[in-house]
Amino acid sequence: MFTRRFHIIAAAFLIATGAWAQSDGPVRFDIPFDFNIGDRQLAAGRYEVAASPGNPILRVRTRDGYTVWMGVTHALTTRDVTSASQLVFNKYGDRYFMSKVRVAGADGGRQLFPSRQERELARTATLARATLTAARRSSQ
Repeated sequence: MFTRRFHIIAAAFLIATGAWAQSDGPVRFDIPFDFNIGDRQLAAGRYEVAASPGNPILRVRTRDGYTVWMGVTHALTTRDVTSASQLVFNKYGDRYFMSKVRVAGADGGRQLFPSRQERELARTATLARATLTAARRSSQ
Protein backbone atom coordinates (compact mmCIF):
# COMPACT_ATOMS: atom_id res chain seq x y z
CA MET A 1 0.00 0.00 0.00
CA PHE A 2 2.77 2.45 0.94
CA THR A 3 4.73 1.65 -2.23
CA ARG A 4 1.72 2.26 -4.46
CA ARG A 5 0.90 5.55 -2.74
CA PHE A 6 4.53 6.64 -3.04
CA HIS A 7 4.53 5.88 -6.78
CA ILE A 8 1.34 7.89 -7.29
CA ILE A 9 2.75 10.88 -5.42
CA ALA A 10 6.08 10.63 -7.25
CA ALA A 11 4.29 10.50 -10.62
CA ALA A 12 2.23 13.58 -9.73
CA PHE A 13 5.38 15.55 -8.90
CA LEU A 14 7.09 14.45 -12.13
CA ILE A 15 4.05 15.53 -14.13
CA ALA A 16 4.04 18.85 -12.27
CA THR A 17 7.71 19.44 -13.03
CA GLY A 18 7.13 18.83 -16.72
CA ALA A 19 4.14 21.15 -16.82
CA TRP A 20 6.12 23.96 -15.14
CA ALA A 21 8.87 23.54 -17.71
CA GLN A 22 6.33 23.89 -20.54
CA SER A 23 4.38 26.79 -19.02
CA ASP A 24 5.28 30.47 -19.15
CA GLY A 25 6.59 30.24 -15.59
CA PRO A 26 5.23 31.32 -12.23
CA VAL A 27 3.17 34.46 -11.75
CA ARG A 28 4.09 37.09 -9.15
CA PHE A 29 1.48 38.38 -6.71
CA ASP A 30 1.80 41.13 -4.10
CA ILE A 31 -0.47 39.95 -1.29
CA PRO A 32 -1.23 42.82 1.14
CA PHE A 33 -2.53 40.69 4.01
CA ASP A 34 -1.51 37.62 6.02
CA PHE A 35 -3.18 34.49 4.68
CA ASN A 36 -3.52 30.74 5.04
CA ILE A 37 -2.89 28.12 2.40
CA GLY A 38 -3.49 24.55 3.48
CA ASP A 39 -2.29 24.31 7.07
CA ARG A 40 0.33 27.08 6.62
CA GLN A 41 -0.09 30.68 7.72
CA LEU A 42 1.94 33.08 5.58
CA ALA A 43 2.78 36.75 6.01
CA ALA A 44 1.78 39.48 3.58
CA GLY A 45 4.33 39.93 0.82
CA ARG A 46 5.39 39.02 -2.70
CA TYR A 47 4.84 35.42 -3.77
CA GLU A 48 5.22 33.47 -6.99
CA VAL A 49 2.51 30.97 -7.87
CA ALA A 50 3.03 28.21 -10.41
CA ALA A 51 -0.26 26.80 -11.65
CA SER A 52 -1.56 25.28 -14.85
CA PRO A 53 -5.19 24.44 -15.69
CA GLY A 54 -4.29 20.84 -16.54
CA ASN A 55 -1.90 20.22 -13.65
CA PRO A 56 -3.14 19.24 -10.16
CA ILE A 57 0.01 20.46 -8.39
CA LEU A 58 0.18 24.08 -7.19
CA ARG A 59 3.42 25.61 -5.93
CA VAL A 60 3.79 28.84 -3.94
CA ARG A 61 7.23 30.38 -3.46
CA THR A 62 8.63 33.45 -1.73
CA ARG A 63 10.32 36.08 -3.87
CA ASP A 64 13.73 34.54 -3.10
CA GLY A 65 12.60 31.19 -4.53
CA TYR A 66 11.90 29.28 -1.30
CA THR A 67 8.91 26.96 -1.73
CA VAL A 68 6.50 27.62 1.13
CA TRP A 69 3.64 25.42 -0.03
CA MET A 70 3.09 22.70 -2.60
CA GLY A 71 -0.03 20.64 -2.82
CA VAL A 72 -2.65 18.91 -4.88
CA THR A 73 -5.63 20.91 -6.13
CA HIS A 74 -8.61 20.11 -8.31
CA ALA A 75 -9.75 21.62 -11.59
CA LEU A 76 -11.73 24.83 -11.67
CA THR A 77 -13.80 25.36 -14.80
CA THR A 78 -15.47 28.68 -15.57
CA ARG A 79 -17.38 30.07 -18.53
CA ASP A 80 -15.16 33.10 -18.98
CA VAL A 81 -11.50 33.51 -19.88
CA THR A 82 -9.54 35.82 -17.59
CA SER A 83 -7.08 38.24 -19.17
CA ALA A 84 -4.78 38.29 -16.11
CA SER A 85 -3.94 35.59 -13.58
CA GLN A 86 -5.83 35.93 -10.31
CA LEU A 87 -5.78 34.61 -6.77
CA VAL A 88 -9.13 34.32 -4.98
CA PHE A 89 -9.25 34.26 -1.19
CA ASN A 90 -12.09 33.31 1.12
CA LYS A 91 -12.28 35.77 4.02
CA TYR A 92 -13.81 34.94 7.40
CA GLY A 93 -13.58 37.90 9.78
CA ASP A 94 -9.96 39.02 9.49
CA ARG A 95 -8.60 35.66 8.23
CA TYR A 96 -7.88 34.99 4.56
CA PHE A 97 -7.63 31.53 2.98
CA MET A 98 -6.31 31.04 -0.56
CA SER A 99 -9.14 29.38 -2.45
CA LYS A 100 -8.63 29.57 -6.23
CA VAL A 101 -5.99 30.34 -8.80
CA ARG A 102 -7.21 31.61 -12.17
CA VAL A 103 -4.72 31.33 -15.03
CA ALA A 104 -4.49 34.14 -17.60
CA GLY A 105 -5.87 33.17 -21.00
CA ALA A 106 -7.61 30.05 -19.70
CA ASP A 107 -11.25 29.28 -18.94
CA GLY A 108 -10.30 27.71 -15.66
CA GLY A 109 -7.64 27.29 -13.06
CA ARG A 110 -7.13 25.41 -9.82
CA GLN A 111 -9.33 25.12 -6.72
CA LEU A 112 -7.64 24.44 -3.40
CA PHE A 113 -9.15 22.04 -0.91
CA PRO A 114 -10.28 23.89 2.23
CA SER A 115 -8.20 23.24 5.33
CA ARG A 116 -9.71 22.01 8.57
CA GLN A 117 -9.38 25.54 10.03
CA GLU A 118 -11.28 27.02 7.09
CA ARG A 119 -14.05 24.42 7.29
CA GLU A 120 -14.48 25.17 11.02
CA LEU A 121 -14.66 28.93 10.39
CA ALA A 122 -17.08 28.43 7.50
CA ARG A 123 -19.61 26.90 9.88
CA THR A 124 -19.79 30.00 12.08
CA ALA A 125 -18.45 33.04 10.19
CA THR A 126 -19.70 35.06 7.24
CA LEU A 127 -17.84 34.48 3.97
CA ALA A 128 -16.45 37.33 1.88
CA ARG A 129 -14.17 37.03 -1.15
CA ALA A 130 -11.04 38.95 -2.07
CA THR A 131 -9.51 38.73 -5.58
CA LEU A 132 -5.96 39.79 -6.43
CA THR A 133 -4.65 40.24 -9.96
CA ALA A 134 -1.08 39.25 -10.79
CA ALA A 135 1.58 41.90 -10.37
CA ARG A 136 3.42 40.52 -13.41
CA ARG A 137 4.79 37.35 -14.91
CA SER A 138 7.91 36.29 -13.06
CA SER A 139 11.15 35.99 -14.98
CA GLN A 140 13.06 32.97 -13.80
